[in-house]
Formats: sequence, structure tokens, C-alpha cells
Amino acid sequence: MEEKRTYYQRNKERIRKQRKGFYKRNKERIKQRNKEWYEKNREFHQSQDIKKKRKEYRHCPEVLGRRREYQINRKREKPTMALKGRLSNLLWSALKHYSPTGKIRSSKKYGIDINAIIEHLKPFPTNLSDYEVHHIKPLFTFDFNNPEEIKKAFAP
Repeated sequence: MEEKRTYYQRNKERIRKQRKGFYKRNKERIKQRNKEWYEKNREFHQSQDIKKKRKEYRHCPEVLGRRREYQINRKREKPTMALKGRLSNLLWSALKHYSPTGKIRSSKKYGIDINAIIEHLKPFPTNLSDYEVHHIKPLFTFDFNNPEEIKKAFAP
């Protein structure tokens, strides 16, 4: 076991390239095998004990720190990721504050294409973090109980 570990440490990059290439060549087969395994072991994933362990893991301070760091780096490297996050938060906030029923679904279910909005907003300024996304017509003027109105409010 120790020999495998040292071998992996010495050849980490080469092994990663090989695994990545194998995955690219056999993507569909791997996905199908994983899907079959999940279906076969569905009761394992649905058990309350496993769900509890997953929740504890996700809320562990080290995991939260790693996830936060990953998100920060991702937003720093790709400005579109930061903008996607802002637009998603804007949608969630608008639905939360302006919808009397409080029903919140994903942006896709409302027919909102965040990528199209981002394309419409390009080219980005260099200091994107200093800018905010505003609407010409204020959000509170839309009826957030009507999905068509929501789609209109977030149209590019």
C-alpha cells in the first residue's frame, strides 16, 4: 500500500492525464455504469443515516472553508461566474421580497436564460466588482405571481 502511495506521489501529473484521457474516451460508458450502480444502491443513498452524515460533512468548518475558497477563486478567474451568481441572487431576492406566495423555483423553470443576459451585458469593464446590475424598470413593478412577468423582468 505504501509503495502505491509513493508511486502516485511521484507520478501524480502523468496519472491524472491518463485518467482524464480515459474518462474522455469512455465518458458514456462510465456515466452508464455509475447510473446503474446508483439505481442498484438507491436505498443506501436514501437512508436517513447516510443523509445525516452528508449534511454533517457539508456543514463541517473545513469543508465550508474549502468550498468558499473554491468559489472565490472561481469568481476571480472567470468574471462570468461572479455575474451569474449576482443574477441568481437578484432573482432569488426579487422573488422572496415581491412574491406574496413566496414560491421560488429555479431560473430555468421561469424561462430565464442567465447566459443570454451575460452575453447581453458584455463587454465587461475591468473592475467588474465595482458594478451592479440594475433594471430599467424597477423590479417591484412586476407581478411575481405570474411566470410570464418574471420572465419579462429578467429578459436580456
